Amino acid sequence: MHYRASHALVFYAEGETGLVGLNYLQNKRFAGKSDIITLLGVMGDWSTPGAIAEALGINDEQLLSVQLNNLADSGIVVREGSDEAELEDAHFSAWKWGAPAALYHHIVQDRPVMSVDEALDKQREKIDTTDQPDAYFVPGAADKKIELPREWCFADYDLGQSMDGRRSVREVTAAPISMEALSDCLRAGFGINGYTQNDAGVRLPLSFTPSGGARNPYDAFVFAETVEGLVPGIYRYAPLSHALVPCGQKSAGFSAMLGGQDWPDRMSCFIVLRADFSRSMWKYDDANAYRVALIEAGHIGQNVMLAATAHSLTACPSAALNHAQLAEDLGHTDDPVKAAVYALGLGHPDQSLAGKENDPKAGQPYSMT
Repeated sequence: MHYRASHALVFYAEGETGLVGLNYLQNKRFAGKSDIITLLGVMGDWSTPGAIAEALGINDEQLLSVQLNNLADSGIVVREGSDEAELEDAHFSAWKWGAPAALYHHIVQDRPVMSVDEALDKQREKIDTTDQPDAYFVPGAADKKIELPREWCFADYDLGQSMDGRRSVREVTAAPISMEALSDCLRAGFGINGYTQNDAGVRLPLSFTPSGGARNPYDAFVFAETVEGLVPGIYRYAPLSHALVPCGQKSAGFSAMLGGQDWPDRMSCFIVLRADFSRSMWKYDDANAYRVALIEAGHIGQNVMLAATAHSLTACPSAALNHAQLAEDLGHTDDPVKAAVYALGLGHPDQSLAGKENDPKAGQPYSMT
């Protein structure tokens, strides 16, 4: 058997714990003792226990073999031919943005999600113990202010009305949404409305939202439950033909897909943004492109929300994703450069609560952002 140090390790100091090691592909933590650092220093390439023992001056090769297997179980070293070795090979052959971006990308997958009550308790605790930062800029009395028009200045007020009316209403009716509404949401967020060509001769799509280098890293998948004209299932959006392509069934309910929150199961459908980072990696070697790709999800999501509002729908966004489930449902479990990033639930707001959403004195009878 051959072993080598894992290539997905980072080390950092953590309070009284001291040095901590993390395998960010396997999501395993361990104590970063000095003898482990010494061991890893001679295991950059595949080696036998005998060669490792000789390099370290260890006489008991059999005991070292036992220790190496324990270290492999902890994510510190990997066995040749193992699933963990194949995972690393696949990752490092595809991921072009280095360890810092990879570390962030992987450690935010499948994070624990607080319940609403837990989050409220946490906020109450912070209110009692810390100063809350201002949520927006307030000019001082001595600041010179240039007053801007308070009414929308669009030639067509429809956009302004949509912006005024956008709310993330989580209480919705059971009524299905129309195909026309879904169509506009997909077109607004992901539609292609032209092409350009750069100086290198690369043909690039133009869309309704800005994209870093016009690399267009996002695909839309519709998880439909109650949409007129659609059988429940998963559909992939094809922007050039402005069409949906059936691609399977979801493996669990919307709530399980979004971190166990209770509100998603009430939605008619979800639009899931899946990133294919290889599109951006093809052009950009700089890991800053990863940050740009995440920002782009916000551009797309806002357009989807405004289009939904124009159809009197709510579009509730969430990043509390069950990445493992979505990877299975979307068929990218073995692809290290594809990942679900964002999801927006569409539905008809419950009109029995209409009028309260803009009244600050009425409280919040339902979750709204």
